[in-house]
Amino acid sequence: MKQSLKISLYTLSFLIFFSGIGGMLVLTAGDEHEVACNNISIKINGPHHFISEEDVTKSIKRNHSMIIGERLSDIDLFSLESTLKLNQAISDAQAWTTKDGTLHIKIIQREPVLKILDAHGEGYYSDENGIVFPLSKHYDADVPVIRCSKSKAMDQEWFVNALSLVKLLSGKEKWNERIVSYSVLGNEDFVLHGEKEKIILGDFSDIDRKLRYLDGYFTKIKPLGNEYKIVNLKYKGQIICRKKDI
Repeated sequence: MKQSLKISLYTLSFLIFFSGIGGMLVLTAGDEHEVACNNISIKINGPHHFISEEDVTKSIKRNHSMIIGERLSDIDLFSLESTLKLNQAISDAQAWTTKDGTLHIKIIQREPVLKILDAHGEGYYSDENGIVFPLSKHYDADVPVIRCSKSKAMDQEWFVNALSLVKLLSGKEKWNERIVSYSVLGNEDFVLHGEKEKIILGDFSDIDRKLRYLDGYFTKIKPLGNEYKIVNLKYKGQIICRKKDI
């Protein structure tokens, strides 16, 4: 009988102990659920400065009037992320809260690989996947530039070919160091600009041959010491070099 009583008391104590822990967990979860936002922490990745903390803060205040003082459980994190990602320079936005009352915002900016400008200095950036986003009034990324007409910049097929070529040339050190920018002539010939010469590719057809000629110019012709203003790679079987500009 005494042994049975001891077992019952032990079991009762066990249940009371774990019931207490359960109650504490519920209270703790409930307390955290009621915590109000008292701080916003913003982190922006990468070497570029298309987006500032001030930009993020303004976007939050403009679209979500009450954040500070709002219960963490009432903050619509998905809506907040979606709002921030409306900015085309933002590749991704992540939002989460911690029990100290902080709303955390992490911004991942797009990485530009190309900038396209028209005669008026208007244009756009593109990332490596061909996703374009506006130029910034406050920041100029150090990436290859193509200068062309506005109509050419809006030509999707041309843009895809131009982006592919620029990525190829930028990815090879021997050409990346020698090509400083790009442009499109009035006759729509695509041009590479070296330090002193204009290298005319023409259209985007037969690119492998033209790049072999480009390599031949830099390795066999330029080392001879003659300074050329125009190097034309358009035609099969010949590299036409001129000392006068066009």
